[in-house]
Amino acid sequence: IERASFAYHYLTAVIFAMIAIAYVVDELLRRPAWRQLAIGYLALVVVAGVLIYPLGAALPMPDWYINAARALPPWNYAFQFPDPPQGERGDLVSASGLKLAAGALVAMVAVAWSLRGRAWSPPLVRLIAQRRAALRD
Repeated sequence: IERASFAYHYLTAVIFAMIAIAYVVDELLRRPAWRQLAIGYLALVVVAGVLIYPLGAALPMPDWYINAARALPPWNYAFQFPDPPQGERGDLVSASGLKLAAGALVAMVAVAWSLRGRAWSPPLVRLIAQRRAALRD
């Protein structure tokens, strides 16, 4: 492809694909025979996400990473990386990334702290009890 590709055109379909995949993985996690496969898939998704995120986020990356990206089957890398990038490269993990992770952890702790001791809504408790009973049968 020798022209720009606008990835945001695909975001609506991505949301529905993510919902469909989440549904299938949820069903697999509920079945003991398939649980190992679902956990392996989730681990693979996390690893792939960590490896591909810098490309999607347009982070300044070292030459070896960009060359590894070029070794993948091409889609539109000729447009994105016509020549080796010039200039200073940042570290793969920087203090700002660590600050982001720490901030996310603090946010999760704050949410968990705010929800502690709260009673679940009765319809939700009833729904959970029904699902558990159905799974036992």
